[in-house]
Amino acid sequence: MAQLALREVAQLAQRERFAFFTSVLPTMRARWWLAQGQIREAADWAAGIVFPQGAWDGGSYGAFQVMIRVYFAEHSFREALELLERWIGHLDRPANIAITITFLAQYLVALYQTDKSEQAHAIAPRLFALTESEGYLRVYLDEGEPMRQALLAWLISDSWQHQQASSTRDYVSQLLAAFEDEEQGMSRPLEAAPLPEPAPSAAPQVSPVSSTMDTPLTHREQEVLRLLAAGASNQEIAQTLVISLATVKKHVSNLLGKLGAASRTQAVAQARVRSLL
Repeated sequence: MAQLALREVAQLAQRERFAFFTSVLPTMRARWWLAQGQIREAADWAAGIVFPQGAWDGGSYGAFQVMIRVYFAEHSFREALELLERWIGHLDRPANIAITITFLAQYLVALYQTDKSEQAHAIAPRLFALTESEGYLRVYLDEGEPMRQALLAWLISDSWQHQQASSTRDYVSQLLAAFEDEEQGMSRPLEAAPLPEPAPSAAPQVSPVSSTMDTPLTHREQEVLRLLAAGASNQEIAQTLVISLATVKKHVSNLLGKLGAASRTQAVAQARVRSLL
């Protein structure tokens, strides 16, 4: 389904008014290759990426996150660490919390996997402080097994967690449980973005799927839906459609309501049932 959605977005990119899709399509494909275990294809994509020396545009941040995940998949942790530290000035940006959180998560993994436990110890509390209160999960799950190993090491090491509150230890335990659920193929209503929305305490009831909707999708909602189906994050959708992140979240919320879905994944599935994709 994701591959089909990528093809559909690629077809849109060939039309003049959708030409801006071309800037994010390669990164979306690389993310899909990683999810499918096609490391060679993702590595070939990464080999062609060059980051600007000056100011970065939005697409550079998305590509950087995926490039680091390529290094993680290849177990090239020292190379990942070198790249993270080389571009730390662009990535550690308190003014953009989404970029900062993803950077800290990847930096934590790279430090732990290169045996720099003291530095990792310094990074972990800051990362947890930014994510624990909102219950973020996806930002950790996106980094895969190397992140799971780093979290487990933190949880069982007195030198890492003796100064942390019990609520933080509980949070890390929940993160590890989420990794186990994902490995077993259990679905959770989580955002697919590098920086997820807070997980709801109780999923809303999903209305039965029907072939029609009381309120049809607007043209903009259809564009957002196609990008959701291709695996784009909220930030990538905002960059692609040149709209604010708040507007993207509003469109996604409207889509969930109109499709009677509790998550983005359910929204895409129900859209396909209704032949909206």
